[in-house]
Amino acid sequence: MKFDSTHPERSNRQVMREIAMAMGNIGRTHVIPIFAGGILVAVALKPFKDYFSGPIGTLTCMALMFAIGILVSWLLAPLNGRLILRAIERDFGPQTRKHIYALFAEARPGVTIDLDLAAIARTYGEIK
Repeated sequence: MKFDSTHPERSNRQVMREIAMAMGNIGRTHVIPIFAGGILVAVALKPFKDYFSGPIGTLTCMALMFAIGILVSWLLAPLNGRLILRAIERDFGPQTRKHIYALFAEARPGVTIDLDLAAIARTYGEIK
């Protein structure tokens, strides 16, 4: 579907990212990538621990941890969105999955989306 000039058409990755951010588990979407970033920073900076001591080193490590975590979270969000849609298809059916995807693809910023999955599945006769 084409959007007007103020709302350009979004890619599949953008829609999947929005699904992950709206419907995803905060732990899987944000917390795990930030902890993984912390572990990566700790391992990478271990040889340089003499140079990163004190409050400046701690703040630098924390900033790197959050930056890497946010980057990983942003990169993995489309995969998380795809997993959420796959779970919706498994639990309800393909028409419900398509409807949810279409809702997010056509959503405008600031507009609330009704996500009553059972009601949507019922309209397609996919309640199991």
